[in-house]
Parts: sequence; C-alpha cells; structure tokens
Amino acid sequence: MKKIVLVLLLFFVACSNSEDAREPHITTISSLQAQELIALGDVLILDVRTAAEFAEGHIYSAILLPYDVVGTYSPEILTDKTQTILVYCRAGRRSLIAAEKLQELGFAVIYNLDGGLNSWCGPLEMLR
Repeated sequence: MKKIVLVLLLFFVACSNSEDAREPHITTISSLQAQELIALGDVLILDVRTAAEFAEGHIYSAILLPYDVVGTYSPEILTDKTQTILVYCRAGRRSLIAAEKLQELGFAVIYNLDGGLNSWCGPLEMLR
C-alpha cells in the first residue's frame, strides 16, 4: 500500500508542473522521498560532487559524475533520456546546476535531492 501511495505521489508531483509529462522538468524532493524513489528501483543516482567527496561517502549505487562535466561529454550512463535520474551533491547548489544541464540535454524525469547529502538520513557507502 505504501508503494502505491508513493508512486501516485511521485506521479502527481512530476506531472503537476508540466502540460506534457514527457517534457523535461526538475522536481526537488526530500531525503525521505528520495529514499522511497530509490526503493522503487530503476533510478539512476548521480553524485555530482568531486571524486574526493564521493570517496568519503555516497548514496549506495550512486555514480560519480562531477557537475562541471555534465553536458561536456556523453558518458555511457546517460544514453536513455527517459531514465529517471536522481541528482545530489553536498548541499544542493551543484546538483541543481547539473539537473538544469540534464534538462537542457532533454532528459525527461529529473529529481534533485533538496539539501543534498546534508539532508540525507539514509545509509552511506564509502570507498575503502
């Protein structure tokens, strides 16, 4: 039941700001909403911080793609423009920049973690 409510909530949030649901848009979500989105699966999680910050701890299964390189080249992970993408950084400024670049590139479903890792209340994975 909880998953159904979340799916409906995410659907209405994603569609409420756009006349066409396929039109690229950015939705800012809380840490709890991000954890629920991740639990549903099939989301590409992009950590747009530096490699050093990433090594100190990141959301499990996140892929490092520093914000300043988003849009400068096309990595293999960014081939499906319909893929749901969750973007985060430390506090939210860099992830919003990256999300805007992804939007300009035509990616359709982009979520930005409000407050970045500073607001994250879930577990972190660390590189050893």
